[in-house]
Amino acid sequence: MRAIHLLVLLCLSFTSRGAAWLHLYGEAGNQRANAVVRALDGGFTFTGATTPPDKERGDLWLVAVDSLGGLRWQRQVGERKWGEEGQALVQLPDSSYVVAGVRQPMKQRKGKSRLTGLVQAWSAQGEARWSMAVDSVTIRAALLHGQRVFLAGGLQDGAGAWLGQLDLDGRLLWTRRYWPGDSTQIFALTALDEEHLVLAGTREAAGAWCAVVDTRGHIRHEYCGG
Repeated sequence: MRAIHLLVLLCLSFTSRGAAWLHLYGEAGNQRANAVVRALDGGFTFTGATTPPDKERGDLWLVAVDSLGGLRWQRQVGERKWGEEGQALVQLPDSSYVVAGVRQPMKQRKGKSRLTGLVQAWSAQGEARWSMAVDSVTIRAALLHGQRVFLAGGLQDGAGAWLGQLDLDGRLLWTRRYWPGDSTQIFALTALDEEHLVLAGTREAAGAWCAVVDTRGHIRHEYCGG
C-alpha cells in the first residue's frame, strides 16, 4: 500500500494551505491509485484498484475525501472472474464523476477478447449512474472539454492508439484509431484550445509520440522523438 499513500500525500500537501497531512486508505491486500482530481467542493477524489488477498487481479476503486483527507465514501466494483482498474478520472460540471479504465478476465482464452475499456459515471455522493464498455481497448486518460468527455488509450495486442468521445449521458459518439499495427499508446491528453487537443504517448518504432488533433480526432500535427 506504500505507493498509494505516497501519491495521496504528494498530491494533497501542496493544496492544503500549507498544512501537510497524511491519511492511509485501504484495507487488507494491495491498493493502487492512478488518477486524482480536486473536487469542485474542495475535496479530492482518486481512482485505481484494490486487490483483496484472495484475488489475483484487483477491483476498480473510487475514493472521495474531504479537503483534510477525511474519508467521505469509497466504492469497489468488480466480479470474481474479472479484474477491473480505474486509470483516468474527470469531474463533470454537475459534480458527478466519469471514471475510465480496463477490465480483463482472470483466465485468458485463446481467440477471445482479453481487454475491455470500462467507463462508469458516479454521482458526487457515490451513487452509480451508468456504465459502458468498449471492446479490446485499454483507457488510460480522460479529459472534460466543453460538453464532451474525451477518452484515450490503446488497442490490445499492439494494434494502435485509440481516442473516443462521449457525451455527458455516456453515449459513445465516435472513435479514432492511430497507427494500427504499431504498438502506439496514448497516456495523456489535454486541451490546446477550444478546437484542438494534444495527445501524448509512445510509438514502438519512434519512441515518444505527440500529436495535435481537432475535436473530431483528425491529426493536424504530429511529432516523434527518440
